[in-house]
Amino acid sequence: MEENQMELPEGWKNISKLESFGKVFNGLSGKKKDDFGYGEPYIPYVNVFKNAEVDITEIDFVYVRKGEKQNELIYGDIIFTTSSETVEEVGMTSVFLAKKGKYFLNSFCFIFRLSDIGSLLPEYAQYLFRSEKVRYNISLLGQGSTRYNLSKTRLLKELTFNVPENVTEQRQIATILNKVDEAISQTEKLRAKYSRIKTGLMQDLLTKGIDEHGNIRSEATHEFKDSPLGRIPVEWDVKSLDLLTQDDICYGIVQVGKNVFGGVRTIAIKDLNTNYESVHLTDVDIEKRYSRSRVNGGEILLSIKATTDKVDIVPKGFIGNISRDVAKLKFNNDIIPLFYKYYFLSEFGRKVLDSITIGSTRKEISIAPLKRIEVLKPKKEEQARILNTIKSCDISLNKIKEQASKLQSIKKGLMQDLLSGKVRVNYLISEMASA
Repeated sequence: MEENQMELPEGWKNISKLESFGKVFNGLSGKKKDDFGYGEPYIPYVNVFKNAEVDITEIDFVYVRKGEKQNELIYGDIIFTTSSETVEEVGMTSVFLAKKGKYFLNSFCFIFRLSDIGSLLPEYAQYLFRSEKVRYNISLLGQGSTRYNLSKTRLLKELTFNVPENVTEQRQIATILNKVDEAISQTEKLRAKYSRIKTGLMQDLLTKGIDEHGNIRSEATHEFKDSPLGRIPVEWDVKSLDLLTQDDICYGIVQVGKNVFGGVRTIAIKDLNTNYESVHLTDVDIEKRYSRSRVNGGEILLSIKATTDKVDIVPKGFIGNISRDVAKLKFNNDIIPLFYKYYFLSEFGRKVLDSITIGSTRKEISIAPLKRIEVLKPKKEEQARILNTIKSCDISLNKIKEQASKLQSIKKGLMQDLLSGKVRVNYLISEMASA
């Protein structure tokens, strides 16, 4: 493969056959449905697919009888998935680094067991087999049309890659990449924490609000009243949705027809929360029969067919129409549309929409009950205060997301440089030796 044609960095060697490093063992075999759900821990397929290192907290259980022959995982095992819907994702790997405990492996993966972990460090292998070049070489071994499978024989005999001969260099590379992984993990934990804070904050803001002094209301410090939606601030109202809109709440064009050059831009579910640059163009003669559902910017759009969890606002300056799977809400002037976008995305708002949703696999919301649902309505000034608070939270969350994205880019660059030998860590080895 391509690796053989590259000039080897000094002190590196080419492995022309994976089988020279170890041999293959199968995952669970001969198990029945009744054997699962209790017993010994085993590593499920998804754990292998998404993690470069096996996460032993993400396990399922299987009953293994006394004396039954099943392969247990040991430290250093490299696990491969056997099949995937796309050739790019076939043969995903995860390295087992746990040194204690008994764990088995699902039947849709197999184990490659190193014969000498001193020549290929498992900690290094977890990055090596997830590197862009080795992933590409593995994908070349995928076979199939609708679903791709990985041949163990071809993998052992045809997969080729380059590695540092010096195990210390492997360890240093793994250490550097692990440090970046730790930073990514901490950033992801921080992002998850802020997301939870935002969810809780939105629940309070959209049901209790903020007073004129910037304080979130509570019944201990503010006056509340009973309502059809529970206890709410005395300043708030409960209104049916149709009383809050200028135009009749409606869905859009039932059959948009073929995409027509020069046609009317028509928003469908797939367009919600995008830049709206690739919307369908509906023939003018078809569109003119649906003048009621035309949009010109600022309307709230709700997905009402197949999926009912998307909410967006038509961008300012957009002129067009909507499709049958979307409902249009054009609010009165005393309402800031963004307030109700957050409202319907919140846990409280979702419960309201779920109460009128029918179907399970293919969900749908009808227009008549949508018009009748009751929602909370604070005054416009308070809507603005609530939105400013949510915006501040979003700014903090976006900064964390940007940091996570930067760290992922750094890791990608380091993997390309360090795992190819383009950038060496020999100077680190020298420093350690002289320390």
